[in-house]
Amino acid sequence: MRKIMITALGAAALAGGSGYAAAQDTTAAPAGVTGDMTIELSQVPPAVLMVADRHMPGFKVTSADVDLGEDGMMVYEVAGTDMDGKNVELDVHPDGRLDEIEREIAMGDVPEKVSKLMKAYLADFQPTKIELSQRSDMAMVYEFEGTHDGRDVDVEISAAGDMILIVDDNAA
Repeated sequence: MRKIMITALGAAALAGGSGYAAAQDTTAAPAGVTGDMTIELSQVPPAVLMVADRHMPGFKVTSADVDLGEDGMMVYEVAGTDMDGKNVELDVHPDGRLDEIEREIAMGDVPEKVSKLMKAYLADFQPTKIELSQRSDMAMVYEFEGTHDGRDVDVEISAAGDMILIVDDNAA
């Protein structure tokens, strides 16, 4: 599966106020973590949970994963529900830098220009999951997972409708 890692901006100051980030090793994975894996909530650094609380008031954390990219950079994926009960995932570096917030949405929440672009490129695409992604650079992107011609496909379309990325998950 493909992952896009974006250099995060700004949220590191949140952790710095408590002095926590300076005292914590922010590059080491929790004990026993060697790759992408689910971890116990107790293994999530307080700086990561503080970022989640700051950006998603009322967020209820239900699970956490650690992803180690090819470059060795670690990102915590903290998943849960927002105040409305919708699924949300925050991708946060151990020092509190925010990478991305993904909110699960319905097809009816997708702007018409994004839907039209999808249909222009993949007329028979059947989405099984749709998320609105706010990235660290403030870009808003609609992410779709689903099938096209019997193949698993991921599609990303910018909110402005000026970028589309189509990835065949079955390709080697």
